[in-house]
Amino acid sequence: MGDVGNASAAGCTNARRGASRGRGQAVSRFVRPKKPPAGANGGDNTDGVVTVRNNRPIVRGFADAGAIFADKKSCSKNELHPQEIKSARRSGMLNLSNRALDEVPAKVFRLQEVDSTEAKQLTLNMSLDNSSDDRWWESVDLSKLYLNSNSLTVLPPDIRLLPCLTILDLSDNQLSTLPQEITELKALHRLTVSHNKLTQLPHKILHLPELRVLKMDHNELTCLPDLMELTLLDQLDVSHNKLTALPDSICYLTHLTNLCASHNNIKELTPELGDLSGELPALNWVTSQ
Repeated sequence: MGDVGNASAAGCTNARRGASRGRGQAVSRFVRPKKPPAGANGGDNTDGVVTVRNNRPIVRGFADAGAIFADKKSCSKNELHPQEIKSARRSGMLNLSNRALDEVPAKVFRLQEVDSTEAKQLTLNMSLDNSSDDRWWESVDLSKLYLNSNSLTVLPPDIRLLPCLTILDLSDNQLSTLPQEITELKALHRLTVSHNKLTQLPHKILHLPELRVLKMDHNELTCLPDLMELTLLDQLDVSHNKLTALPDSICYLTHLTNLCASHNNIKELTPELGDLSGELPALNWVTSQ
């Protein structure tokens, strides 16, 4: 880092001298330490040119400028690629579906944190290239997270570190339970846990006041917790489970317009639920096996 800083300073000095002599834009050429013999380190080219624009040094001509600072270790399947991190910071969405993940990458819960490797790359981009691609300080909170179609068996309690999530898709995994911490996602609008191995849900798991869509079909649920807190719920899918009854609290879901409970072990409805189906004829009420 010191060599680059000294070379950059020299480039700025030479630029000012060249400009004062009327020679146009000044160029200071510097050469990093000599390349190793062919095959020693892949023959990386670290020859470069420092130019000065608007009193800022700009590096050009490196075959792999990032290699000067960045770690060359490749990302494993359970790690996030730097481009994925940048995209998620800009858009607020992270799509990790169909990645064969067996665990959620730890970086997912700490997207806004800059580690030492990334800090070095940011230093290169901002100090030498004046790049706007890595304006992490202008990033937005993660609001949409897609982890569907993987091999996850556990959702870490660190999910609570994403309080701005509005969409969370965990479908088509191997989850047998969900952590209590998911109740801290108070901004969640859509939760999909279809096609897992859920057998039960913690009683407070559904205390999500902003939830509109809840899909829990194709699991192994034998009962449902109290749903009374889901006052804004519009769609509920609990089909293809092992339910023997539905909670009467469904009667209090005044915004509910679509309910699917087919392919369960429900033999009859309680009087309260029967009245609900009569009051809401537009309700998609399917309870047959």
